Amino acid sequence: MSGSLVKIDEEIITGAVSSVTLGNFSADFDVYKVVINDMQTSNDNVAAKLRFNNSSGPVISSSYNEAFEFLRNNASFVNSHQNGQTQLSLGGTTLGTNASENQQNVLHIYNAFNASEYTSFTQDAVLVNSSGYVSGAKGGGTLAITEQHLSILIYMETNNIDGGTFTLYGLKK
Repeated sequence: MSGSLVKIDEEIITGAVSSVTLGNFSADFDVYKVVINDMQTSNDNVAAKLRFNNSSGPVISSSYNEAFEFLRNNASFVNSHQNGQTQLSLGGTTLGTNASENQQNVLHIYNAFNASEYTSFTQDAVLVNSSGYVSGAKGGGTLAITEQHLSILIYMETNNIDGGTFTLYGLKK
């Protein structure tokens, strides 16, 4: 059926890991969907990050650009944008270690396997942040390098991911 999602990869984390890699991008799909449920951290007040992986591993370059609206239940909304970053932000704020503090994300990734286009993504996120407030982010970003990407790397800016379910789907052509 055209427009169907095909499950490609899933990682279920139940203890501390430094990162999660989801991949096997191919020419079979133009768009990928990543669903992150109940992501938790092992260290207080840290943010989730994302990098694309090429055939050599994580792309660590000052070519990541992002923009999003940060939504908070304890303060005004904030528009945020950063250019020339070495990674992309997931969720727009930090997580903590209390039992109720966790993060959900839905990402759509475009042109990952196309070596002649920039790889980009959109995100929707909802989380209980390190201050205990409900917040969210809606936006996207680009890795402004024309190269083929094979997977993504999700990690915390410091310390470990302590739990969550990370699922990658391909959107059938």
